[in-house]
Amino acid sequence: MAAGHIIQRLFMTAVAAMMVCPALSAGPKAIGAEFAFTGININYQHTADIMSFHDISLGIDFCKVLDGESRTPGVRFNYIKDYIIAAWIRTDYTARCFAGPGVAIGYLQDRDKGFGAMLGICGNVGAEFCFRVPVCLSVSLMPVLAGHLASRKGDAGLDIYNNGILQLLSPRVGIKYSF
Repeated sequence: MAAGHIIQRLFMTAVAAMMVCPALSAGPKAIGAEFAFTGININYQHTADIMSFHDISLGIDFCKVLDGESRTPGVRFNYIKDYIIAAWIRTDYTARCFAGPGVAIGYLQDRDKGFGAMLGICGNVGAEFCFRVPVCLSVSLMPVLAGHLASRKGDAGLDIYNNGILQLLSPRVGIKYSF
């Protein structure tokens, strides 16, 4: 199966999940993009209750692309349940610190391996600043502890997803429209 076909299927599955899930029909929401040296994500946030929110992202993984070893990026999907640790509400802005666990799945490359399926757990820790205008800026770290199933020289091998652990060193900077 071609990488483009797999990326298309993962994208359509993520869109269908967001449209069908009844929990996403009411309450404060935000949609935007997150940028890091490891990739770019389209991000959707939805408030679960006063002290937590759902964080769903579909991203392109740049492993081996930026250094010229590959021309094809990978794709990944993350779901995280973030909990608000602290919040400050001012007249011009609202700031909050958050952290939470989640899951990650994708079809991507790892540092010393080829393309393969990735499945694991992830964590998220960060801060977000929302202004009176409907714009939010955020910065966060999201390491991933996962298995990576890739074929090398005809043999399939299951290894630790090394690039996921290295994502702890690559902060994600985001901008979102809140509605």
